[in-house]
Amino acid sequence: MRIGIGTGLDYILETAPISPKILRHLSRLTDDTGLLEHACGSIPNPAEGYTADDNARGIIACCLYRLVTGQRDADGLADRYLQFLLYCRRTDGRIHNAVRYDRVFEDEVGSEDAHGRAAWALGYASRFPWRPGIYPAVEYLRAGLWPHLERLESPRAVAYTLLGAAAACGLVPTADIDPSVVGNFRRGPENVPAGDEWRRLTLRLAPRLADRLSGADRYEKKWITPRFTYDDARLVEALIRASALIKGAESTSWMKTGIEGLTFIWEEMWSPEHDCLILPGNHGFIRREKARRPGELIPEHYDQQPLDAAALVDACLAAYGATGEQTWLRHAGFALEWFYGRNLGRVALADPIMGGCYDGLTPTGPNPNMGAESTLAHLMARLGLAPHEKQQQGRTRSERSVFG
Repeated sequence: MRIGIGTGLDYILETAPISPKILRHLSRLTDDTGLLEHACGSIPNPAEGYTADDNARGIIACCLYRLVTGQRDADGLADRYLQFLLYCRRTDGRIHNAVRYDRVFEDEVGSEDAHGRAAWALGYASRFPWRPGIYPAVEYLRAGLWPHLERLESPRAVAYTLLGAAAACGLVPTADIDPSVVGNFRRGPENVPAGDEWRRLTLRLAPRLADRLSGADRYEKKWITPRFTYDDARLVEALIRASALIKGAESTSWMKTGIEGLTFIWEEMWSPEHDCLILPGNHGFIRREKARRPGELIPEHYDQQPLDAAALVDACLAAYGATGEQTWLRHAGFALEWFYGRNLGRVALADPIMGGCYDGLTPTGPNPNMGAESTLAHLMARLGLAPHEKQQQGRTRSERSVFG
């Protein structure tokens, strides 16, 4: 599927509105245990097993689907993913991450990032339920994780947890565009932690992340690592959302650091020459000045991951929600267009109807496999911008200026 540069979202608005079909590939990847991690082409690959990471992100995608459509088509999937997290829970409250197809754990305990993603999912589940019966499971998992979350040190684990806290209080990408979309969802029963508890956790964790992003230990006073790696935009999104959640002088500095960090990321990843994002490759820092034409083999540019495009969509929406600046909304649209052809390869990576997404952009085109992480990245990005798509429907292409 090839889409001309800059026309991806017009194509979606005209031919591929969000419907239950967008869950089809996600359903294909899900069996009676949970969400399988990898696929061979579009066929699930049982040999690679499952991860708590993917099942947690699956919960988020299902909650967003329910939030933006009001439909229950994803509820059964969400049940299965929550069940999988219950299976991964250790007796000490921490979780396993890697699980074989025969349900044998492959690790002693999951990484901090896996715990952060679990918290992110539980934040969504506690605020945007698919049915009341989920609450005992949500609280059981949360209670076990809580003491371990307070001791997190990994920047991404902290960021994911902060995003969970924001979601528990209604601060999610769709609400950056249309705050009314969260109005129909009531808080859970009393045994699910209220906003005050999530805010207290935010007060403990956000300063750690802010110190890392603004501290003197940044490389060349630019970033916390020598090069961009993966999901970097989640770090700045988390600070922006934490600032929106916690009002005060300290949180104002979090907002400043978050916006400055996002501006830096965007300026490094956006290529005016190619009119598209050049996402981090897995071989080094972005060196876009070496690229002379779209699709040129520059190792530092490949393989580009859908995860990073989705993170930029959500971070730009957070910045838009916080500042009201239309530029950030346009940037979010450009980041979503990366999935549909606005990229170096000028090739679509995601199916806007069935929801599946190729695993990355290589020098020769898409990686042909359509695994869980990439598919969920596409779904989360698409659903995050869904309220704006709805606002744009019925307008002419020239009127859809917000998408560029």
